[in-house]
Amino acid sequence: WFRGQKDSYTTILKTPYGSVSSPLSPESVAAAPVDDKHVRVTWSAPKAIREQQYLDRVIGYRVYRRFGSDCLNDRPWFPVATLGPDRTEFVVDLTQRPEDVYWFSQTNRFAVSSLGELSVESALVESAPLTAQK
Repeated sequence: WFRGQKDSYTTILKTPYGSVSSPLSPESVAAAPVDDKHVRVTWSAPKAIREQQYLDRVIGYRVYRRFGSDCLNDRPWFPVATLGPDRTEFVVDLTQRPEDVYWFSQTNRFAVSSLGELSVESALVESAPLTAQK
């Protein structure tokens, strides 16, 4: 509800797709359990397949997590870490998660994107899903 149509509100919806001006995506993203409460997400730096422009330079990586079995009632991707350009792995603590929604699926999904200049992100590269062990 906006009074008198004077106020405005902007919502940014993150999609897993990159744009033409996005940096190259990381490669070989994989997730493996460390123990019952931690998962190690690993990836490799993108290979240069074209002449590099200023906006192509990778200045960091962002690790994402998502719950669900890839259907319409899944929670959107949410960031769990933003790392520097030299990092190629991160250990995710599975006990830290939003508690605002009940999930019918305990399938954890992880993805990594490259960060470029001006905070431009590449497409998300997803690892194989991990199902919670009981």
